[in-house]
Amino acid sequence: MGDSGSRRERADRALLRRHLQEQLLPGRRADGGAGAGGRRLADGARRGDAGRGDRGGPRDADRARRPRLGAQLRDRRLPQVPPAARPRRHRDDARVRGRRRALRAVAIAAAAHGGGGLTTPDHAAVLARAVPGADPASARVIGEGWGATAYRLGDRTVRVLKRFAYDWEMEAGYAREPALLALLRSRGVPAPANAEVVRDDDGRVLAVSYDYIEGITVDALARVARATLAREVGAALTALHAVPVEDVRTLAVPEMDLGEELYRPMVEASLPHLGPRGRAWLEQRFAVFIEAGGSREASRAPVHADLGRVHVLAGADGGLAGIIDWTETMIADPAYDLAALLATCPRGFAERVIEAYEGPASLDPDMRRRVEFYVSMLPMWLVRFGGDIGSGEGRRVGVRRIAARAAAETRCDRR
Repeated sequence: MGDSGSRRERADRALLRRHLQEQLLPGRRADGGAGAGGRRLADGARRGDAGRGDRGGPRDADRARRPRLGAQLRDRRLPQVPPAARPRRHRDDARVRGRRRALRAVAIAAAAHGGGGLTTPDHAAVLARAVPGADPASARVIGEGWGATAYRLGDRTVRVLKRFAYDWEMEAGYAREPALLALLRSRGVPAPANAEVVRDDDGRVLAVSYDYIEGITVDALARVARATLAREVGAALTALHAVPVEDVRTLAVPEMDLGEELYRPMVEASLPHLGPRGRAWLEQRFAVFIEAGGSREASRAPVHADLGRVHVLAGADGGLAGIIDWTETMIADPAYDLAALLATCPRGFAERVIEAYEGPASLDPDMRRRVEFYVSMLPMWLVRFGGDIGSGEGRRVGVRRIAARAAAETRCDRR
């Protein structure tokens, strides 16, 4: 019994040493041997064996190992948290994420039952008009945005406009999308093919349809395959920002100075909904941005303007299958698209896209300043427009996120 117990204990200790060496020690070699850190831990384990023999119990050996394990952990370099992610440490973060998931689930469920879009005609009638001969009952929801619900019906994607799109005068963006997509494809941008506007008998835009693109988002792609996608997204953005502005203007695509024409009105509309700390933070961030030049001197190019990770699709081979949802396209600062990637995609992937990008923003020494501002303003969109979604939960989420960012910056300033 004694020999059996001793062998079992030795085996357990050996297993523990291997686990710690593989998972915790940066000195572990790829060939399975231990580096300097592994040797120190192994020495500590041997001293624990001796202690076990002297004192006859496992607790003394564990106590002997514990300080050395703590030292190894303290010696490891802590992971660096990107500035944009720091607000996630706010104490309300778990509740914020939970409410966001609930809000998204409610929106998609409502859309699936027709409650998230038009009431007359309903979604089934719009889908039947968009894809003649197809059975609308076979359509499935594949995406949900503020302005439209996206369905797959046969080999077509149909984005049916919601009431929000009409309330906020987004209809023009959907109406010009087919002509815009044709122009972009002719310039080498991987936009959807064969786009069409679906209208009712009075000419009102009901939906936009185009060929379905089979693909997955970057966060569903294996890490080893993301390098190829990043290069191709960088090349696609380079091609997009090289499309002549004159060609895009002929399609009545809006042009604006983002700082003065987009963000200033949003800041002014959002301030009344914020608490004192959030108001002070937002006013200060915007003032600093404008005083540093805003986006006045930025080059102008066609920008996607909503380049979140859900709109960048990878194919089965890991390459870029297509970029979707071009309703918000405008002529503006090309750094705006880079900011959207940094805000919504894995950080390493977004940085690789920026490295591969060779458009006008890549030569702009002021690009990073503007990108940082655009990323920091992301919660303001929820404050500005979230009150019109559901019960206003989107706005409350945005208010909490701005408060969290203000608190995080205050803590950093005190250090």
